[in-house]
Amino acid sequence: MMRNILFIAGFFFLFLGKVAAKTSGVVLFSDKGLKFKVYANGALQNANFMSEVRICCFPEEKLTVKLEFEDNTNLEGTIFLRSGYFEHDRVTKRKIEFDSYERMGAELKNVTTVSVLNKEDNRVKAKKEPKACGKPKSNPDFYDFFLKLKNMPGFDDEKLVEAKTAISLECFTAKQVKVTMTGFEKESTKLAFAKYAYDYVYDRSAYRVVSSSLSKEANRDELEAYVREH
Repeated sequence: MMRNILFIAGFFFLFLGKVAAKTSGVVLFSDKGLKFKVYANGALQNANFMSEVRICCFPEEKLTVKLEFEDNTNLEGTIFLRSGYFEHDRVTKRKIEFDSYERMGAELKNVTTVSVLNKEDNRVKAKKEPKACGKPKSNPDFYDFFLKLKNMPGFDDEKLVEAKTAISLECFTAKQVKVTMTGFEKESTKLAFAKYAYDYVYDRSAYRVVSSSLSKEANRDELEAYVREH
């Protein structure tokens, strides 16, 4: 009797583990029309050169990728994915750069077969539409994030990825963008985040408070020009 109970209990917890399991995906794209093949953890994903490759579903979160371009040059890197999300990464000939997160559909969260989802080639990625912000991040949640950012070890590059991740998941106010920028050491990093954040800001009309926080006039002009164009 006890053996049967233990067997049923073990099966139950195993079942729960499978149900609770989450996978992750990645979208590698070039908005300049570069075409490439993707090797993910050593396995070729797309046989034809494509400028956007959407891959799901990885049971692990550490992904080693190699990109092979049409001119036979290669680019390698390691991506740390987020369970339950597609990570969008922009591809250039020099680097793979984090762009944003997209929440994964419920139908994919427990799939563990890795495959390319988009079969057609999108030659140039369409311009990203600004995120519709119903409400911004609450101040208590924001300051929890900001303290974590300030105390992060490492350089601005790591902090920039963390900040981009946070704002792509939940919009900030213009003031919160300005405060976040104080967590970076370099003016160039502050400018990069200010540009990225504009697509995810709740009160765009107040964005001048962000540009005014940049110390160099050339950077203020560059950000204001960016805002006008978007």
